[in-house]
Amino acid sequence: MLRSVLARGASVARATSRCQSLKPATVMSTSQAYNSGLPTETGDTSKDFIAQFSRPNVSGYDIRNLVQYMQGLDYVPESAVIDSMLRACRQVNDYALAIRILEAVRWKCGGNTQLYQDLMNGVKATREELGVLTVEEMGYDQPELYLKDVDDM
Repeated sequence: MLRSVLARGASVARATSRCQSLKPATVMSTSQAYNSGLPTETGDTSKDFIAQFSRPNVSGYDIRNLVQYMQGLDYVPESAVIDSMLRACRQVNDYALAIRILEAVRWKCGGNTQLYQDLMNGVKATREELGVLTVEEMGYDQPELYLKDVDDM
């Protein structure tokens, strides 16, 4: 038993000395590692997003990643950005993603229904061209089994 303990101690000592002789690894922050394909802060965020969504090789993952990044910003997308998002969804042939993007825009508008209506009117031509319905047009703005509260009767 003593022999095995001494052998383990020696192997640990050798491993420790090898680790100390190695050069330290280059450390990347998570923002450097994950934001490589995201729009940079050049001052014109709308143009950056439009350029990213208009790439010819954009994938569904890229669209989801960009929308998630946009949701983290203090930024409500303009009509031109929403237009490019919907066209990117059509390019990858993902109708569900287009609906999710419209839901994300609605969420970003918060309680400001006038802003949401203005944005939807701004992209109405694109939505009609691509055949994308809003959540309200599909009837999904209210729960399916919605019942009136007994206190409101």
